[in-house]
Amino acid sequence: MRLSIISSFCTLLGALPLAASLNILISSTDSWVEKNARYLHPALVEAGHTVVFVGPLHPNLVNSAGGLFQAQKPGQRRKASELPDYEDAYSAGDFGHLKEAHQKYYTYTRKLNALLRGAKGVIQKKESVEFDAEFVKETSELVRNPTYGQDPLNPDFWYVNGSPLEALLVAFDVILPTHVSGFSPDLVLLGPNEGLHLTCSDSPDVSGIPITDLLALKDELEAMRLLAQVKNHRVISVSTEDSHHIYYEDEGFFNVEETSYDKLFKANFVTQNIQFVNLRLISLVDKVVLHMETGQALNVNFPSMNKRLSTCSTSRGVGPQFSQVASSTGKRNMMGKIFAIPQLSLGDDCVEMAQKNLFKVSEALDGAAELSDLEFTRLQHLLAPSDGITVGPDARQSVSGSDETQMRACNADEYKALELCQIAVSVNDLARGSSLSEEILDVVRYL
Repeated sequence: MRLSIISSFCTLLGALPLAASLNILISSTDSWVEKNARYLHPALVEAGHTVVFVGPLHPNLVNSAGGLFQAQKPGQRRKASELPDYEDAYSAGDFGHLKEAHQKYYTYTRKLNALLRGAKGVIQKKESVEFDAEFVKETSELVRNPTYGQDPLNPDFWYVNGSPLEALLVAFDVILPTHVSGFSPDLVLLGPNEGLHLTCSDSPDVSGIPITDLLALKDELEAMRLLAQVKNHRVISVSTEDSHHIYYEDEGFFNVEETSYDKLFKANFVTQNIQFVNLRLISLVDKVVLHMETGQALNVNFPSMNKRLSTCSTSRGVGPQFSQVASSTGKRNMMGKIFAIPQLSLGDDCVEMAQKNLFKVSEALDGAAELSDLEFTRLQHLLAPSDGITVGPDARQSVSGSDETQMRACNADEYKALELCQIAVSVNDLARGSSLSEEILDVVRYL
């Protein structure tokens, strides 16, 4: 799965017991070349985990007008049989990462960093030729088409030419089963995403069984989390109040294509905060994830640590601490919920939305249970009209963005934690609700 030259500073360890090494799938609402996820990946790998990233070719803002599959009906196909024109600004992705000139430059930079130099600082010709030949051989085996593909500079990073939710759908239904055999995620980590994403409590007024179509949700991160939970994965969604949209190969901030994690960062507040966030997340992954139930999710929000704008700061690993935010859930919908999940399939170099499947969750069920058409019809007839199945948004909504009034109304306790320079974390469960108490999972206890 990992190529020796292409990813020299991220060599994976062999399969280990779950307590020592996790299979982690990372995705994001930001683009696949944005700084946060790109530098979390090597940090997790050096901590002993096996990591694959699948994310959108462009940031969420670009994809907001529509994606690959949102307008498709079951059976419609998206052809992907020809190599994309990476010199085209859109096909090259965010920051033009896939353009040939960019790839050549960063490959050459990697060569200078990776190969030993002689007394006069000159790379031996034989080593240079061998490096080039191996790189050409390995990149020729990569998957690259207009719908999805791999990064020549790191094949553990996959792009999907669609929205963030579609990227995660393609990861689950196409990329992992087809191209990354034997990789079953122990954890789905969404982020770090730029911009806050606070968790709202369940509405106590919902009757019947609400049905949520994930493709209809405007909140991409919420839809991604729900998708991973319905598929019975442990999930951590991570958001940062700071938003910079910085390319991970930006030499103004980073020592790009270095051979080890510690050498990648120049001295500035951006890289200092990246390293701090990574340290906190690795602690969460190593100490808390194994205490989570499958299908459970943590929503994590970091306060602004921009020293120019915020009173929160980091220094040598010292900075904001985790604070678990719990709220009274009030009346819960004991009848459960239904989620409509798209299912994609891969044909002859084509990705298609084959169908939508319905899954029911409730406290009486162990995980999400798929409903057949017959079961769904019976459920409709069994329920009284006043307690029927309601098609529409989920009762639980989340707020993202910078509107202070909206965020305060969503979750005042989480917002207060951020104002106190704390890292707000909430525990969420599809059936039991959001912002659950320490009785369900005491996050801080394990840290």
